Amino acid sequence: MLLQFKVLCLAGYHVDDEYNDNLDLNIVLDTEEVFFATVFTIRNVQTLLARSPEPYFWSVDMFIVDNLRVPTILDAVACIVKEGMADTVFGRIGTTATVYRDMDYSFANLPGHLQ
Repeated sequence: MLLQFKVLCLAGYHVDDEYNDNLDLNIVLDTEEVFFATVFTIRNVQTLLARSPEPYFWSVDMFIVDNLRVPTILDAVACIVKEGMADTVFGRIGTTATVYRDMDYSFANLPGHLQ
């Protein structure tokens, strides 16, 4: 059975440059599990690396895409979930009952993707 998912950006989906930016996301599966990840663009990683005094760049719970258009992000998340890699790529932060306890959300009544 293919898991359904929703992608939320709690700070709101605001991107200044879809080719050079990053977003913090919550990925919610229909199992009610909630994951966290930061999605970076390739150019954003290059920019951050160039600005860093360190000779490396790293981030926990990250994945990289070419651009931050909503369809690109959703396609990447769909592939990760379909391949069974959610626990590897994303960080599990709880369930809808624990993460959204003050909002009384479940998978069924979460807002749509990246609003």
